[in-house]
Amino acid sequence: MRILLLLVWSLGLSQWSMAQSSATHTIRDIQFRNPQDLGNCKDLSPLFEDTVTIHASVVMDGGMAQAAFGRNLWLQDTLGPWGGLNLHTTGVPIPVTGIDVLDLIQGDSIEINGIIRKFGHETIITPLKIQLLVPGRTIIPNPIDIAALNGPVENRPQTGEQWEGAYVELNNLVVDAHLYSSNQNRINLRLRDELGNTLIVGDRFPVLNLPINGGTFTPPPIGTTLSYIRGVISHAANGCFGGTGQGYMLFPFDENDWAVQTAPPIISQVIRHPAIPSSTDSVRFSAQIEDPDGQVQHAFLHIRKGVNGTNWQVLPMHPQGPIYRATISSSQLNDGDRFQYYISAMDDDSTLSYYPTNGLTQPAIFTVRDGGLIIPDLQYTPYMDGNSPYLGQQVTVHGIVTATDLPGDLGKIYMQDPLATSWAGISISGTATIETVQRGDHIQVTGMVAERGGRTELIGVTNLHIISTGNPIPNPTIAAPDQFSIYNGTTTEPYESMLITLRHPQGQSLYVNDPNPDSNNGNNFGEYRVGLNPALSTIGCRILAGRTTSDDIVSSLYVSFVNDSAWVFESGELQVPACIVALGDTLEEITGIMTYDFGNMKLLPRNNADVIAYRGANCLDGSVSVEKPIRSNWNLYPNPAERIVHLSGWEAGAPLTLEVFDLAGGKVLQRDIPAHQTDFRWDISELASGTYVLRMGPEYLPKKLVIIR
Repeated sequence: MRILLLLVWSLGLSQWSMAQSSATHTIRDIQFRNPQDLGNCKDLSPLFEDTVTIHASVVMDGGMAQAAFGRNLWLQDTLGPWGGLNLHTTGVPIPVTGIDVLDLIQGDSIEINGIIRKFGHETIITPLKIQLLVPGRTIIPNPIDIAALNGPVENRPQTGEQWEGAYVELNNLVVDAHLYSSNQNRINLRLRDELGNTLIVGDRFPVLNLPINGGTFTPPPIGTTLSYIRGVISHAANGCFGGTGQGYMLFPFDENDWAVQTAPPIISQVIRHPAIPSSTDSVRFSAQIEDPDGQVQHAFLHIRKGVNGTNWQVLPMHPQGPIYRATISSSQLNDGDRFQYYISAMDDDSTLSYYPTNGLTQPAIFTVRDGGLIIPDLQYTPYMDGNSPYLGQQVTVHGIVTATDLPGDLGKIYMQDPLATSWAGISISGTATIETVQRGDHIQVTGMVAERGGRTELIGVTNLHIISTGNPIPNPTIAAPDQFSIYNGTTTEPYESMLITLRHPQGQSLYVNDPNPDSNNGNNFGEYRVGLNPALSTIGCRILAGRTTSDDIVSSLYVSFVNDSAWVFESGELQVPACIVALGDTLEEITGIMTYDFGNMKLLPRNNADVIAYRGANCLDGSVSVEKPIRSNWNLYPNPAERIVHLSGWEAGAPLTLEVFDLAGGKVLQRDIPAHQTDFRWDISELASGTYVLRMGPEYLPKKLVIIR
């Protein structure tokens, strides 16, 4: 079929080429910038936004890249500098005219008519039409030195830019670090040479997919020397280009794109028992340690009390076949002690490896607890990545519910340790039964610790026990909004998922100083910034409301103050009148759950009662509040109930309506309550056994009722 298509396309080649108005260029014409320009960090193609025609060979099969639905691959037209280019479709990819990207295979010689564009700081060509010329040519990588691309940190444009888009080979590099995503389902490798120059190896292609993400890739242990590694070079800008990217990066695309020269011992199946020790437990450590190219010489457990000390206790780990063991006596443990530890192993090549792989700089952590873990144990970390020490482990903790998934609230469940002042909050998700918990419930839950978008969460909760109801909600921590302008692992991470009130330190008004902090990039993620000074648009805390697109992006639909009228009906329908925030609007304070997402701390107000004295030109009649505050001071008992329940505690005034919903959201029945009545006795015989949600008018938080017969 490919031969037949080639003949057909060849017959029409002259007519097709003549029909194009674009000039024919080499990849060098597109990529080249002189050293002076590069010294000034100017790498924009001289043909940017031009429509051009080029002839090049395909470096890898189409459909392999994990971008643009596979319609992304690399080209080369010559060996040497300035010979490589990224072919990248944009928007929703559709087959281009001629042969589609997905039908190309490595070595195809093609003619491309396309537009020169940018993807970040990388020059790309977006194809309009592709013509197959000659299939099956041999693709040869360019041998280069890592020092031409990056130093220990920064990219080196004057020597590295010439290799952007090129297919290259580098030799004798050491695996220096495993860089996992916050969800632990993706990995990049950091390689270094003997001079400390580094290169990030990224997973643009499935060959680096981990098993948890559907792949088969096993990362070579830190300390592994690679005799060679091949791939294409991309540019994720940093240094003088601005940005916080990884510099010039390498993307392998085939299992034969690297080879191991020497390998350190592999440490796996590490077990700490018990995982959550008490002060009366001895803690036993075991690990499987094997050397793929020799023999393990010795292994040690390194452990110390605290996270800032320097005195490591070093214990030999004793082998029983491939399993190595060491034990810490209970005499060294006290309730509340926090320990750091790592394992080291050396082989007969004197090559060292560690667990965790970055154990020298980020040892593993556990806490001794006689009464079981508390939320701060899950949240606390001295490391800048913010990851929980108990990541991936099944744990049980308790706390007071501060936000719920019930109508009139945030739409996501958070709980907080009432005795802690930092590291005290966490979100929970799981089976449907937890969705009916109410603010003030003291609950105990069992679930798995996970990192989602950089946030520590407790997911897969299947075991929920309500210890008591109607408890005081922990007092919000008072903070100035400028404390959360920029994420910092030391000053902002401790407040993730906690109830926070933003307030001016001198009691003055707060201002909306940026209605959309992402407008410079042409984006709107539903956020606005509140700060102390209306003129300082980058100083203050981001606020998110009115947008609910996934489990990762949840904000309240019961907060009127949103940054665009689009959020009234888009990404979740707003349930209260809208006030579109504007630059210079004022408010006295704002309360909510502090969260982290895409590099920023953000406050999530739960409903309009969390926003005090908002004044803005777009609010109804310039009013301070759009709706009555939502209250919680009404009573429902007994609960669970069998036949009779008592309802009381709401304010006398206007008539109220009691609505009863099942867990699927369907209204089961409705009762009207006269204005003068503040309590009544209700015979619930008409309801079947089960769990219901009771809503007492719009001014009061809903309550859950469990009927057991």
